[in-house]
Amino acid sequence: MAERRKQAGRLFAAGKMIHAAIARELRVSRQSVSRWYAEWRRGGAVALRGADRTGRKPKLNVKQL
Repeated sequence: MAERRKQAGRLFAAGKMIHAAIARELRVSRQSVSRWYAEWRRGGAVALRGADRTGRKPKLNVKQL
């Protein structure tokens, strides 16, 4: 999914603004493209990177693992 967000950012920067066309090309929903576009406008390509990791932080440290 991160790669699709990056690709969407490149398309936005290239001037392709028709969300339905981008959604078809990337095989995602128009709602996702609209959300990504809003994020891209606020923070550029950096805003489309996504979260580093989801879920709870591990209880074990590196040595314990």
